[in-house]
Amino acid sequence: MGEYKLINLRQDYYNGITAEELEGLYSLKNDMRKRAWNSIAIHTALCLSVIAVSGFIAFLYFDKFGTEALLSEGFSDCIGFIIVYFIILAEAIANAIKELGRWSDFYFGKGKIISLESEFFEGNKRRPEGYYRHTLTIAVSETEAVGNIFYFSDEPWESEKYIGKDAAAVYFPKAHLLYAVIDGEDAEKYSEEFYYSLSKKLKA
Repeated sequence: MGEYKLINLRQDYYNGITAEELEGLYSLKNDMRKRAWNSIAIHTALCLSVIAVSGFIAFLYFDKFGTEALLSEGFSDCIGFIIVYFIILAEAIANAIKELGRWSDFYFGKGKIISLESEFFEGNKRRPEGYYRHTLTIAVSETEAVGNIFYFSDEPWESEKYIGKDAAAVYFPKAHLLYAVIDGEDAEKYSEEFYYSLSKKLKA
């Protein structure tokens, strides 16, 4: 890598970043947390709905049959379901805390692209026409660079058009997510569409 030392992003590298660019990067972080909250809200709402319905059925059963209902098999089953769903809800809350924690740490480094390698991947169900994965290295200081940053596109890239272009590396260490932002478009949003088909390749 010549004069550059490859590093992991553990601090922010501003490099003359504008207020608009900085606002855009932090909006990406907020988007991640919002997605996590939405996922948590959906699962929690489903659990609470089932608990509420089961509880309402148990109440009607008890109201109709009185204290004899306490000893009935149907009532016991209903209470059992409520207990199970409370356990599921507790687990969902624990996972929610863990999921939100994944997006708590956030680092970025603005700089110039100093190397680019492109690879074409054959089509799949989500993208039958295929796609290109670009592996970028971004110089975040005069001596330091961040490498192995993935970016995806439908079209091939010509290196001479991108080498020297301003970009930002964005890193969420607890989520093990590193991606690029170029001209306001971030690779994470692009890759989300076919994330499941790529996840095994990215982990390899």
